[in-house]
Amino acid sequence: SRVRSAERAQLPDLGPVSILGPAEASALAARAEARSSTGRAPVSKTGGWGFKSLRACQPTGKLPTDHGVRSMNRETKRAMDKAERSKDKVTRPTPQQAAAKRKRTGVRQFAKEVRGELARVAWPNRQEVVTYSIVVLVSVAFFMAVVGGLDYGFTKLVVKVISGA
Repeated sequence: SRVRSAERAQLPDLGPVSILGPAEASALAARAEARSSTGRAPVSKTGGWGFKSLRACQPTGKLPTDHGVRSMNRETKRAMDKAERSKDKVTRPTPQQAAAKRKRTGVRQFAKEVRGELARVAWPNRQEVVTYSIVVLVSVAFFMAVVGGLDYGFTKLVVKVISGA
């Protein structure tokens, strides 16, 4: 009953309150008039992006802009990005063209590059090698015992089931 009484209660009409001057208010009203969700928050998670308005557009003679940059929706941006990517995409050569263009590295150059890469490797010290080796050996022994035990147990189970004992 409280909800119904709250619905029936009327608030006094204070009228529109504006901090904008008349020129700014009329410009803002003109911009808001062509939008489909004026004064409402988006209902869906997408926030209305990518959906066409059901309201007919009114030609104003000017393109919609935001600070001098033409505004566009996500669909238009994606189409423009795709066009840019396809324009910038270099055609991939055939395997024959790639083989003809490719130069083989000489043995000396290869050995020099290998030495350079090996010099940049962070090699472990003796203490780390011993520690890691022990960890590996203990882990392998543990899992070998687990798998061996499971194998032995399942073998005995299958022999009992087949022999009927």
